[in-house]
Amino acid sequence: MADKEAENKNQESVDFKVIEEHNKKLDYYFLLWKGTESEVYGNNHVALEMYDHALVINPGINGAFHAMHSLLNRDFNNLKLYFSEEKLKELLTVINTAYKQTY
Repeated sequence: MADKEAENKNQESVDFKVIEEHNKKLDYYFLLWKGTESEVYGNNHVALEMYDHALVINPGINGAFHAMHSLLNRDFNNLKLYFSEEKLKELLTVINTAYKQTY
């Protein structure tokens, strides 16, 4: 029972937040970690040094928000619709690194 509770806690530990501040001229997003919190920004007015991890993603505006929804729901298969295989591996590596350093 304790193992199951620990597993559930681990699955919910990485908290993603989507911030809808996209710049119409710049079609890219920052996926940022600070501890267990993440934010997605679509502009470059971000103090990257404040964050532990940063990854620039460029799936298009709609794709980015669908991708964040997939991340929230741990639906990594759905991410393949929005990211190339190479970018997906990079994204998951950063997520796993942030997760391991936090826990």
